[in-house]
Amino acid sequence: MKTRAFRTIQMAALVLCLLAAMISPARAADAAAFSDVPPSHWAYDYVRACAGAGLIRGVGGGRFAPDEPLTTEQLVTLVGRACFGSQAETEPGDTWSGAYVRAAERLGVLENVDVGDMTGPVRRCDMAMLLSNVMEKVLNDRRTVKPFGEQLPAGYDTGRYESAIGKCYGAGLLSGSGDGYFHGAGQVTRAQAAKIVALLAGLELRPLSREMPAVPGNRTLYILMYHSVADDGTDCGAWTTTVRQFRADLQWLTDHGYTTVLPSELTGDTSLPEKTVMLTFDDGYADTYRNAYPLLREFGAKAVILPIVERVEDEKPGFLTWDMCREMGKSGLIEFGTHTYDLHAAGIGRLEGETRREYEARVFPDLLRSKALLEERLGQEVRVLAYPHGTTEDWAHDFVRSNFSMTLTTVYAPAGIRGGLYDLARYNASYAEPASRYLPG
Repeated sequence: MKTRAFRTIQMAALVLCLLAAMISPARAADAAAFSDVPPSHWAYDYVRACAGAGLIRGVGGGRFAPDEPLTTEQLVTLVGRACFGSQAETEPGDTWSGAYVRAAERLGVLENVDVGDMTGPVRRCDMAMLLSNVMEKVLNDRRTVKPFGEQLPAGYDTGRYESAIGKCYGAGLLSGSGDGYFHGAGQVTRAQAAKIVALLAGLELRPLSREMPAVPGNRTLYILMYHSVADDGTDCGAWTTTVRQFRADLQWLTDHGYTTVLPSELTGDTSLPEKTVMLTFDDGYADTYRNAYPLLREFGAKAVILPIVERVEDEKPGFLTWDMCREMGKSGLIEFGTHTYDLHAAGIGRLEGETRREYEARVFPDLLRSKALLEERLGQEVRVLAYPHGTTEDWAHDFVRSNFSMTLTTVYAPAGIRGGLYDLARYNASYAEPASRYLPG
């Protein structure tokens, strides 16, 4: 218990010092809303959360200067403050960072960090190395994760940095870019530091469900279609992604200013924020709850889950249970639609030789049963039908529209809603096809 309490205290100290080190003491300003961090800025929620907690200051004139680089001196200072605080021993002639640089050296958190010019910008790879050292030497967190591997670009010593980057990536503190590279030689900005601070501090963040201003007349919606979110290291097919890649997708959406929406928030006349995406999960695999849902909560991302209802009702192994669904539905982040009761294999297209009467007897009761069971078990209105294999049938046109307010296909295109909410296109998101492949940055 003493060890856990010590680690908690050290974590709090680290967070406070990281924020304090983002600017030198002489540049204190207000911690309110900053005029240069509008809601459309990718770091808006991170900066707002830190400011709301009274942890960050601006640079004067109501500005935060989010794109200004963080210096190595500021980064090193935070480590010294975390370890020694006011007990750090100063010496005659010390600058504001002198005591903390010595403290960091004594602690060993500068090991393998390319300090260079202390007043110059710190590189992303050196930020990773320092954070990795802090995790291991200060917080006693010796996690082992797979390194970034092939995503490390050439241009700096990958053997030196890849393990540190991997640790920080596994902890969710640092991520790669939309092009699949970490760009370790790039500079760390104040906005990026605010993000790291907010994550370390465990501040409440809902960046992908935030209330972004609508752009009048904008009806452009993008829909991503996920299926299984498998454990890292799993061989992935065309319909599978991994935890690591799904996290990267959510981070990319966050960093590029996307807002997630739910079906209940849309009509054909709804004006949308500049970048709006709907996340959908077909089939109802149990790993949607086990692997995807924790990340959805972490990022505050809304999503639609579209189970094959028979597999839930009959408690088929590998699929969601009603208890899992109820828990997710209570979060406010999840709405449920249907992928039929048990027509996923045959689909709702007309079978060869099938008469209209036979078709209606096969399809309509199935759709109604799936909708009724979901609403009865979960207490949510079911608005959405995802067509099995993305195909439908003219014979179902009127029936579907009288029972559902939105339908989803598998056509690859932006899902503009100006013409209504039926037959909306979706992009399949998988390990080989990340969100960044389809959506504008």
